[in-house]
Amino acid sequence: MKKTIAAILAITMAMTTLAGCGQTKGAASSGRETAASAEVKSEGDKEKVYKIGAITLGAADTPENKAMLKANDTISEAAGIEIIYTQLGGYDDESLMTAYESLINQGVDALELLTLSENTLPLLKDLCEKNNVKFLVANRKMSDEMRKIMFASPMFVGNEHADEVENAYAMVKELKEKYDIKNMAAIGLVQGDINGGYRDAGIAKACEEFGINLLTTTRGIVTTEDVTKSVEGLIASYPEMDSIFIVGGVVTNGALAGANQALVKHGLDKKIVIAMVDIAEGMKEYMDDGPLKLVAGGNLMCDYIFGAILIANNLRGTPLSAEPEMNVNMLWISSGSDAADYDKYILGEITPFSVEEYKAMLKWINPDVTLESLQEIALDFSIESVMKRNTK
Repeated sequence: MKKTIAAILAITMAMTTLAGCGQTKGAASSGRETAASAEVKSEGDKEKVYKIGAITLGAADTPENKAMLKANDTISEAAGIEIIYTQLGGYDDESLMTAYESLINQGVDALELLTLSENTLPLLKDLCEKNNVKFLVANRKMSDEMRKIMFASPMFVGNEHADEVENAYAMVKELKEKYDIKNMAAIGLVQGDINGGYRDAGIAKACEEFGINLLTTTRGIVTTEDVTKSVEGLIASYPEMDSIFIVGGVVTNGALAGANQALVKHGLDKKIVIAMVDIAEGMKEYMDDGPLKLVAGGNLMCDYIFGAILIANNLRGTPLSAEPEMNVNMLWISSGSDAADYDKYILGEITPFSVEEYKAMLKWINPDVTLESLQEIALDFSIESVMKRNTK
């Protein structure tokens, strides 16, 4: 029988006498020990405090990173773990490997791997195996060949990801139904990135099904100026263009400003609509009367939350599956009010789940937890679900 968060939480609240429930406390750090670091109980009552390593993207003080750190503080308290962070120094494979090596050198028991492409996964697998560190692949649906390689590793904990194909498909479908788009251009992730490939497949699937002409797909864009030039070129080459799909990636934060600048210059900001994967700062400014009509993202928050839960269950000896794989939602934002709610309920003072709700997801505390019940919670996660649980 399916269990809602409330039902599972009720079971957990009745189990306060179980060992381990709230006995240890962990805190997130940014590659450093903090005053709130996890404590080990007295000699007669020891419980290992496991350390999970993760990287942060962009500046540590961005709203997204601060919200993620706060959410994982709550997970740490619930699970008796410590989550250690290091900031990614650059968007290249060498910087990525350096970041994870740094975390391993800090004595982590597991890594939550967030990669720029799947090309580095075999190297990271070898690194983890060599150092006896478990690992989970987050934010990336792997190719079939890579999946076989990762699942064969004795240190592999699992894979969680959004369904990139179906999400991109649904976004294009939404634009067709609401704005009757007919001619679309796509820009974004570097060619060869597997996430970009899945998103391309979803876009192509929707365009074929709904009779939308996919004019062109542009890659290799990394700066706001790149986006402006690209959109300028699209306007000149395709006067029939009525929609732009920004596929996401490193370009995301500068993409809106760059695209809007080009559209305003040509008086097309009210005629051409934009959809975008990955949430960017300042998106409210471009919604409603602006060209931005749909954003899907925020899945990095889900990655860190449910990735940490899967790892914690495994480290405590209560894995949810021999081969855990689960989907997480992207959060959809289609208006300025949606963007405001995202800022308040996802990035604000409210954590997505409480300590007790996280405890309800931990099998050594709540034996009724299964991969299926956790999957249900993940797929139910949305701005609306957080609002509902935090407003009376």
